[in-house]
Amino acid sequence: MYVEKVVCFFTIPMNEKEFSTMSETREKRKRFDGEEVEILGPTYEQGVPEAAGNWREKNRDRKEMLRYLQTSLRYWYCDDSFGSEKRRTPA
Repeated sequence: MYVEKVVCFFTIPMNEKEFSTMSETREKRKRFDGEEVEILGPTYEQGVPEAAGNWREKNRDRKEMLRYLQTSLRYWYCDDSFGSEKRRTPA
């Protein structure tokens, strides 16, 4: 079964599994003007994280660790800054 759903002028193709999951989680609520409409409930898969993420394990050597830190913390390590980060006199 192949179903197309129109949402805000966009056509979203869905397969049968996605469509059945979405139809199961629909709720009826009242809109601001009092009209009753169907909305989607939670569509995510429930679960818990298996383990905490550790960035040190992902990076193999010192060079990759430094690159990760400098990329993620570019506010502190980069001379080029934009917008509100720009400072006229260096700290």
